[in-house]
Amino acid sequence: MTLEIGISMASSIFATLSIAISWYCFSNYRAQRAYNEICSKQLEHLENSLSKNAELLENSGSRSERQARRIAWLEMRIRKPKTGDKELIGEKGIRHSKLNITERRHRILKLASRGQDAETIASNLKMMPGEVELILNLSRPLPSFA
Repeated sequence: MTLEIGISMASSIFATLSIAISWYCFSNYRAQRAYNEICSKQLEHLENSLSKNAELLENSGSRSERQARRIAWLEMRIRKPKTGDKELIGEKGIRHSKLNITERRHRILKLASRGQDAETIASNLKMMPGEVELILNLSRPLPSFA
């Protein structure tokens, strides 16, 4: 009988040991599953942030490209003044009928940079004050989103 008792005790010890090992493995599995869920949420958040940053970078690049073209165009205009500008100025100011919208805009901005208000600029260029104010408002720099 002692052999049978020994075998039954050994089998109960092995069964208890296998239950303990199974429980340990199950606990590790749950912990790793929770860790994987946290990591996947963080990865998703990082991918969203990366896509937003890429979009902002693309917008900033296109905006800086437009500004570079504007600067180059303005530098070209400064270096090569128009020959007909003196013909357009009369005794009472600039004749409005000879200027296109771009030339009127540049004249308005030039007079505004000298400190003239919208009413004075409008009377000098024979334009409506609202049109002058609109051009001045549209020419203000865009706010930066840094």
